Amino acid sequence: MSRAKKKKKCIVVFAEGATEIQFYKQIVQMQRRKHTVNADVIFKDIKGISKFGTKLQRTFENEILQKFSDYEIVAVLCYDADAFEFSYRPPANINKIAKMLKSDGAKKVICVKAIHSIEDWFLKDIHGICSYLHLKDMPVPNARNGYQKLAVLYRRANKMYIKGDQSKDLIMHLNIELIVEAVKPALDEFIDELT
Repeated sequence: MSRAKKKKKCIVVFAEGATEIQFYKQIVQMQRRKHTVNADVIFKDIKGISKFGTKLQRTFENEILQKFSDYEIVAVLCYDADAFEFSYRPPANINKIAKMLKSDGAKKVICVKAIHSIEDWFLKDIHGICSYLHLKDMPVPNARNGYQKLAVLYRRANKMYIKGDQSKDLIMHLNIELIVEAVKPALDEFIDELT
């Protein structure tokens, strides 16, 4: 009897924006340095949580399923919790999106929720941020949210924090292992899928 050939795996990381994409790319690179990652990893910037439903579904159906039809597809939904915390009507129904992806052909859907935002995770490495900005080590400033806290630090360095691809240099300077350890429960399932 011949054994059925095991399908190759494709992990598709869907994220709200370019800042998140840069961060999750660093996590994948960290895992590749430690282990063999036996999967193709694709990153898709959905450009905002409000487009998580429609744009994500179109991207999955028209790009991912077409290109990776002979792969076992794992979808990873990465989003900030701040858009859902105090909203009477959240911008996206993550459970509905996960069900849609499974019915469309994803073998598995993993949800990675950054509490409150990805910038709050960055602040777990305040030393790395201060080093990047050429500031003396200091505690995390008081501000309403992670984005504003980072903005305060940038202002102290006479710079301006801008989300998106402009955050790549900061993210490259962060201690990703330290951050991953600090937010481990949120990332466990994603990291397990990479190993």
